[in-house]
Amino acid sequence: MIERQSTFHRKSPILSIHNRTITPRSGLYRTHALFALHLLLLLLLSACQNTQTKSTTPEQELIRASLQGDVGRVQLLLSRGVDPNSRTPDGVTTSLLLASEEGHVAVTIQLLTHGADPNITTTKGKFSPLIRASIKGHDMIVKHLLMAGADIDFQSAVGGTALMWATLRKRHKVMHRLIKAGASIDVRGNRGESALSFAVNNNDTLAVELLLAHGADPNLSDMFGNSPASIAKIKKHIEILELIKKQQQHLKERSI
Repeated sequence: MIERQSTFHRKSPILSIHNRTITPRSGLYRTHALFALHLLLLLLLSACQNTQTKSTTPEQELIRASLQGDVGRVQLLLSRGVDPNSRTPDGVTTSLLLASEEGHVAVTIQLLTHGADPNITTTKGKFSPLIRASIKGHDMIVKHLLMAGADIDFQSAVGGTALMWATLRKRHKVMHRLIKAGASIDVRGNRGESALSFAVNNNDTLAVELLLAHGADPNLSDMFGNSPASIAKIKKHIEILELIKKQQQHLKERSI
């Protein structure tokens, strides 16, 4: 840039603007040059912004608005017919999945009202909106997803249901709602683990009591032969071990 300016000055050492003589070394010349450079930068920035605006599709705008919890923008885009089930450019997730995970209740309701699939999943991990919301403990979103027909016992890629994930993350309120809505208590993951085994491993007495009270089988073992009782014994979770033994005795007496 400097070398080009020097060459230009040698060819034309004097510039004239509005009948004012400006030499290459004058402050006004430098000011004019800086202004021209600033204008060029503004033009380039404007061009970049226009390109970015043109490359953003309505579907991408909906996904961004859903992630940010911008319910007004979401309503506007949905009213214009934007597909609520459209995916991110990488194909991994959708507006409903993002809103469910972020806890945006109003956005979730709008998406479901306009036809968002409550059972759509991520392409990586096979997480459903219900599982995402359960992991994060978003009880009200869980409620609306269930009302919209979400599969309560759907299993992610590793075999975990919404109840199993809620138990793993100690989301007791969500656990209550899922169980009340009819979630299967003894569904097991890819390695044979159950919601009860997660609760025992976490030393989560409240979750263990809740699951046992709703019929969780204390005798189920995972693929490695670990039962809830053996896990509690190894982990030295004495109170939980006593709860399991009491439930085992109760089941034994009932079978007689």
